[in-house]
Amino acid sequence: MPRPVLLVLLFAIAAVGLAGCAAPPREDICRRILEAILPANADPKVEAVEPDPLSSQGVVLRFTANQTGIRLPEQRHLLCAFAPSSGDPARFGLVSVELDGRPLSPVKLILLHRWLGQDVPPTLLQGDAPPRWPLALHLAYLLQQLLNGIVVGSVLAMIAAGYTLVYGVTRHVQFAFGEVMAIGALMASLAYLSLGMAGWHSLAAAVVLGLPFAIAVGALSGFWMQHVAFAPLWRANTQSALIAAIGMSIFLEEFLRLSQGARERWLPSVLPGKHQLFVAAGFDVTLTNSQIAVVVLAVALSSILAWILGRTRMGRSYRATADDPRMAALLGVDCGRVVATAYTGGAALSAAAGVALLVHYGEAGGQSGLMIGFKALTAALLGGIGSFQGALLGGLLIGLFEALWAGYIDAAWRDAAVFTVLVLVLMFRPAGLLGHADAITSAGPGGGPGSALRSHPTTQPPASSRPAG
Repeated sequence: MPRPVLLVLLFAIAAVGLAGCAAPPREDICRRILEAILPANADPKVEAVEPDPLSSQGVVLRFTANQTGIRLPEQRHLLCAFAPSSGDPARFGLVSVELDGRPLSPVKLILLHRWLGQDVPPTLLQGDAPPRWPLALHLAYLLQQLLNGIVVGSVLAMIAAGYTLVYGVTRHVQFAFGEVMAIGALMASLAYLSLGMAGWHSLAAAVVLGLPFAIAVGALSGFWMQHVAFAPLWRANTQSALIAAIGMSIFLEEFLRLSQGARERWLPSVLPGKHQLFVAAGFDVTLTNSQIAVVVLAVALSSILAWILGRTRMGRSYRATADDPRMAALLGVDCGRVVATAYTGGAALSAAAGVALLVHYGEAGGQSGLMIGFKALTAALLGGIGSFQGALLGGLLIGLFEALWAGYIDAAWRDAAVFTVLVLVLMFRPAGLLGHADAITSAGPGGGPGSALRSHPTTQPPASSRPAG
C-alpha cells in the first residue's frame, strides 16, 4: 500500500475513534466557576453533580472545601444557571450564579463572564451607572488581563512559528495549520479519554502519553500534506500554492466535521488549581496551573526550535535553503528534504498549540481551527512573515491586544478588531515589525537570494566590482 494512502487510513481511524467522547460542557464550566470564586487555598472537592430542580438549564455542584479554624467540614453547593442554547447567542451563556443560596453581585458576574471569555448579557449592563472603581482595582484588573493575554499569545506564537518555518523556505503561506491545531487537540483528548477508560487517571500518564501522541499525529499530517499536495508545487508560482493551501484547509475542516461532528468536545479540567498572586480592592489576581503549563510548553518548544535552527546540521541546511536554494543545492543540501522537514515541524508546533488550548480551556473541536489559524497568520504578518523572532513577538502582541480589547471594550468584537490589525499591517507595514522588504518581494525558491531569515536585505554589488565578461 502506498505510504500516503496508509497515512490517510491511520489518521482516519484515529479521528473516528473520537466520536461521542465528551464531558457535559455546563458541568465543566460550573467547575471552573467554582475554582474562580473560592479562595486559592479552598481546594474544593465536588461530591455530587445534580440538575437544577427549578430549571433544566442549571447545574448544582455539591462540594466541601477547606475551612479556617477548627470546624467540621460542611457540604456547600454552587448553582450555575444557563440560557437555553436556542435563545442565547453564546452557546452556553451564563445567566446567574449562586453560592450557598446567595447570588453573586452583578459586578462579579460581569467579571466572571469576562474571565470565561463569554459575552456579557445586555441585562447586566443596563440600569444604574457602574460604580467607580478605585485605582488599585483598575491596576489589578489590568494585570489579570495582561496575564490572560500572554497565555493566548503563547498559543498563537506557536502556530505563527509554524507558518514561519514553511514560509522561510517556500515563500508560501500554509493555511491548513489552524486545522492541524484542531487535530492536535482532538488527538490529545482521545489519548486522555482512552487512558481514563483504561483506569489511568493520573495527570502524569496524560501528559507523558497525550502530548507526544498529538505532536506525532500533527507531524505526520504535515508530512502527508507536503508529500501529497505541496511537493509538486514547491517551485510553482504563488497563486497555485495559495489555491492548494486553501483547498487543503477546507478539506481538513470538512473531514473533521464529518468524522467528529460540528459540536465541541469538552473535557474535565486536566490541571485544576490556581495561585493567588495578590488581592486588590477585593479583586483576586490569579494564575491557574493550566496557564502556567501553556506558557512553559510554548517557551520550551520555542527554545528547542531556536536551538535546532542555530546549532544543528539541519538548522544550517534550513538557513542555507532559505537564503539561496539554488546555491544550497549546488553545495549538496537536499532542499526537498529541508522543505519536508519544515512542513513537519510547523505542523508539530501547531498540534502542540492545540494541546495547549485543550489543557487551558478543556475544549476540542474540528471547527475551531479556522479562526485561530487566521489569528496566528495575523501574528506572523505583524511580527514579520519568515522571521522566527517576529512570529513570537507577533503572537504575544496579538494575544495581549485581544485580551485587552475583550476586557475593556467588547468581547463580541475582538475577532473583528484582530482582523482590522491584519488589514492595517498589510496596508502600512506589509513586511511586519521585524521583517524586511526582501521578505515579501523575493521570487522565492528558485528565484535567487532574498531570505526572510536574513538580518539585512540582500544588495547587489556595485557595477565596478563585478567581474567582466
